[in-house]
Amino acid sequence: MTRIMLTCAVASALLLQACATEVDNDPRFGDAVRNNINAQIVNPNAPSAEPMTAEGARAAVAQGRYTSGTTKEPKDVNTSGASSGSSGN
Repeated sequence: MTRIMLTCAVASALLLQACATEVDNDPRFGDAVRNNINAQIVNPNAPSAEPMTAEGARAAVAQGRYTSGTTKEPKDVNTSGASSGSSGN
């Protein structure tokens, strides 16, 4: 009987170690995640030099094109002015 109790006590002690928490964390632990989150947050109170304005007649024409499905196709937009340099061979 004492052998079974001793085995249970040792097994309990070993299993209890799995519940231990890490107390020696580096104080900078998680900084990369916090910095990445902060870099992706938009400032809702961002300062603005002037209020946003629009021409009412031009906005009405654009809205009419949008609702009728006759919007203007955008021009090809490149991120650089240089050509790709491929010869096509």
